[in-house]
Amino acid sequence: MKRLAPDEEILKCSWYKNLIQDKENGITRSQRVKYSIQGGISDEYIIETLGIDVAELNRKWKETIDRLSKYTHVNPDSFNLPDEKVDEYSKSACECFELLFIQINESRKLILDKLSDNLLSRVFQEFINEYHKMVEEPHSVWMPLTFEPKNIKIQSINSISIRFKSFGVAHTLKISDLDKRKSGSLYIDMIHYLSEFHVSTEDLLTPEVTIDEVILNNGDEEIPDKLLDEMIDNEIENIE
Repeated sequence: MKRLAPDEEILKCSWYKNLIQDKENGITRSQRVKYSIQGGISDEYIIETLGIDVAELNRKWKETIDRLSKYTHVNPDSFNLPDEKVDEYSKSACECFELLFIQINESRKLILDKLSDNLLSRVFQEFINEYHKMVEEPHSVWMPLTFEPKNIKIQSINSISIRFKSFGVAHTLKISDLDKRKSGSLYIDMIHYLSEFHVSTEDLLTPEVTIDEVILNNGDEEIPDKLLDEMIDNEIENIE
């Protein structure tokens, strides 16, 4: 569970509280599961904005954790058990672990799907606004005018941010044609782009986008590997 929910990430979540007496920065199993499902997103946002019943969501996996506790807490009755009993306990513990990870994945998918419905269009528009503010001086062969996304998705959620990735086509102006602006004979073309950006988990009602990277297929230049991989993946998805 620590790989899914590292201590340092849980401690940075706004919902974190130390529930273990006499232990600094104590973290419970339930808090690890909670982080694995929702990262640093607050219960209030999930309930009030996404419309998900957090109590019902939590009830299912908490029952599984309670069952797991039977197999992980060693007591005098745990010793000198017959082999068939050991096998039975081992099988039951493995089944509980498997069920827990299934419940984590299902709960996380539910939240991700609702987040996508609620955030993607607004966040992508904010990305466009921020990009045009950022690009004061052209820095490539092409200057993007508009973006037409083919795919926007949530990449990851951690304690403080939600990261997004967008791939698609940029309608662009060739920089060498900028001096033709007055004549009205500008050359517009389409090139592929890949963008990565993030928003804070604490500002989801009015998200402010921070751009991490924008990769453009710059005409005659070699296509960057990261963008090329995304172009290939997109073609494969279209075939399927």
